[in-house]
Amino acid sequence: MCFLPKINYLQRARNSGRQPVNRAVWHGGEFALRLLLMLLLGFELAACSTPLERQIRDNNLQQSVRTGTTYDHLVLSSRSRPDGGSLHVYIEGDGRPWIDGLRPADDPTPKHMLALELMLLDDAASVYVGRPCYFGERAQPACTAEDWTSGRYSDKVIASMTKLIAELGAGGDYDGVLLFGYSGGGTIARLVAARLPAAVAVIGVAANLDVRAWTTAHDYLPLENSLDPALEVPLPHRVLHVQMIGGRDKVVPPSVTESYRATGQALEIWSFEGFDHRCCWVDAWPDILTRVARTVAAHERNLASN
Repeated sequence: MCFLPKINYLQRARNSGRQPVNRAVWHGGEFALRLLLMLLLGFELAACSTPLERQIRDNNLQQSVRTGTTYDHLVLSSRSRPDGGSLHVYIEGDGRPWIDGLRPADDPTPKHMLALELMLLDDAASVYVGRPCYFGERAQPACTAEDWTSGRYSDKVIASMTKLIAELGAGGDYDGVLLFGYSGGGTIARLVAARLPAAVAVIGVAANLDVRAWTTAHDYLPLENSLDPALEVPLPHRVLHVQMIGGRDKVVPPSVTESYRATGQALEIWSFEGFDHRCCWVDAWPDILTRVARTVAAHERNLASN
């Protein structure tokens, strides 16, 4: 909770009935008090800013709100990223859909934005595309709690994400789009890729690709208004799909990824035995990006030779 000063301390000091010893001493003290209050106010304002606001400020990110189909979306990008090559699109996880698993959250925005941290380590042309009704956009008329609970991967959510990402990809001199998705963002990335002609690859980090297997494993309510990648037709051969899994991940255990692949979906799995759902993706990300670039290049060479 943030507490901003509400009392005019200088005026109270002047009206207290006490007279300063001399005017010079008073004015010197007044200046020091003003400076102290400005510093305190600065600390209070910093404390009141959200994690997202601090990331935008500290990393000098360019911020906009763009419309997909039904929804508005937050879009963040670096001011210094180049055009050219493939556009890297990062999609965040599910955040906090429920309060204590009993009632929908008023705001599903995650406190810890791992996909944003990953994007900040990417030197390629990259954008962070907010999910519908997240990041302060939940007040728009199209939003209901269903959009971050049972319908978090619904057809209308995927349609809006796809339209916006297609427009972002067409807005620069890009060769295609690489979709990076963390956790539930990887679910969305997989569903978007099936509808996005410019998609080159889907790179999932701890993504729940078999939604039914995932909800069953945790005894969650079924996401009855959502699409399930495991029930979709396989991605076109031209789209590379890589899924990274942590051997210690209890949120999306490796069995969920294996269940998805068992449905006949083409998938390249990269296992990281010491990782869990959050650790240690950020530290490893620069090396992972190098591996992604090599893998995508090899995939494109294979396509060209066939």
